[in-house]
Amino acid sequence: MKFLSKIFNIKVIAVIFAIGLWYYVSVTQGPVISKTFKNVPVVPINVPSESYISNALQTVSVVAEGPSKVILGLKDSDFVATVNLLNKNEGEFLVDVEVTPPSSAIRIKSFTPDKIKVVLESIFQVKFPVVSEFVNATQTTQFLPSLPIVSPNSVVAYGPGSELSKIKRVYISIDVSKITGNTTVVLPVQVETIDGSNLQNVYLNPSSVVAEVKVSEENTIVTV
Repeated sequence: MKFLSKIFNIKVIAVIFAIGLWYYVSVTQGPVISKTFKNVPVVPINVPSESYISNALQTVSVVAEGPSKVILGLKDSDFVATVNLLNKNEGEFLVDVEVTPPSSAIRIKSFTPDKIKVVLESIFQVKFPVVSEFVNATQTTQFLPSLPIVSPNSVVAYGPGSELSKIKRVYISIDVSKITGNTTVVLPVQVETIDGSNLQNVYLNPSSVVAEVKVSEENTIVTV
């Protein structure tokens, strides 16, 4: 009888615990509901250091369920969706998506798509000379400086081959209107492309150079 009494007591405690848990979830946290998060961003992991992703990654739609007071306060960005690019090199891949809920109170019911396209391009480096150009010369300009001494006189561009092939020239612009004599200036390096587009995921090293500008009497402009 004592054994049966112990079993009965355990069952009573279990029922009380279950009721307490139900009360906490249903009353304190709200009833369990489902909600769709339509634009969960996908984050790539284990991207090879010599590669970069050249396409825009698709977002995923996630159906999650959990206590209403918790799930109604969530945003798309609270979920973690990833694609693992371990051991993948240059090329186009269809990669499995994994979605992690923001807390243990939330359960992922489903998500679409379960695979997304990822395009990997190899990273190259190309050395370009830095050319100089003078801008803002006017009728009132009294002199035109000689070609400056640029240091360093070349930069290295890092990026995917498809983007580096668009580079027409790498240059600095020297504003003549701000020069009154011999001077040394630090100028940002600029890039002109063949098609006039802005380069994507291309980095220059260094991104600025020093230009030593000298003015002499031989460079004086005589206006009549």
